[in-house]
Amino acid sequence: MIRSKLSEKLRNRLGKVYIEPSMKNYTLPLAENTSQGGLGVLSKGSRIPIDEGKKLRAFTYWEKVNDIDLSVFALTEDGNRREFSWRTMSRHQSGAITYSGDETSGYLGGSEYFDINLLEFKARYSEYRYLIFGDNVYSGKNFNECFCKAGYMLRDWDDSGQVYEPKTVKSAYLVNCESTFAYLFGIDLFTNEFVWLNVAKNSKSRVAGDTNLSFLTDYFHLTDVMNMYDFFSMMAEKIVEDPMEANVVVTDHEVKCTEEAQIIREYDFEKIRMLMEDAK
Repeated sequence: MIRSKLSEKLRNRLGKVYIEPSMKNYTLPLAENTSQGGLGVLSKGSRIPIDEGKKLRAFTYWEKVNDIDLSVFALTEDGNRREFSWRTMSRHQSGAITYSGDETSGYLGGSEYFDINLLEFKARYSEYRYLIFGDNVYSGKNFNECFCKAGYMLRDWDDSGQVYEPKTVKSAYLVNCESTFAYLFGIDLFTNEFVWLNVAKNSKSRVAGDTNLSFLTDYFHLTDVMNMYDFFSMMAEKIVEDPMEANVVVTDHEVKCTEEAQIIREYDFEKIRMLMEDAK
């Protein structure tokens, strides 16, 4: 019923529209709690397929504070969880997941990372559906009082041995929230997809595992509620299969279209928000 009413408000606003099928993976941009500056930044709940056969390295780097901790939580559909952090990794190091170690004196530059073999992890911990990656400032400052970046790489198994390989980075952004805790991103182990979270926890928690995670599962289903493909389908007078025929082209690929066509990308937050405002 709600979608039907929304469709009536949006219908026929954009003329002929070409929409890449992959736009079903992207949610509509809402107000963000952390900085949107960075590589590969998406709206909350957006999903990106993960290349198979790669080693996933989740990382964080910081300055101007001694101790920031990167943690991973495996989560079931009903909220049961297993923690992977500096407190537990002495017991959990394996071919499925390994940890760089706890950095506690990184004021001039500190880093931590997790390497995850997704195939081995799913075989070893088959009961879990999601992986949640989070940062917390153990030193007690808010993220906006220091400098912190976080992201993930997809690396070859026989890599260079370097902690940081720029060419392998898929996402990296500034964590800049008024909080000591932030949920960075997640992985849906059933679909093998990266899921953008970028959620600041409104708390003074200094230790991972002290907060409830069950609310985060909602973010893994946002594309089911409304995604960019659905939104622009509602706004189109006609959906066309050839970008050259379109007045508006919605895509995350390079496509040939006319010079007059308006191109909208998955990261064009301001353009999309303006269209959403006009629809109210």
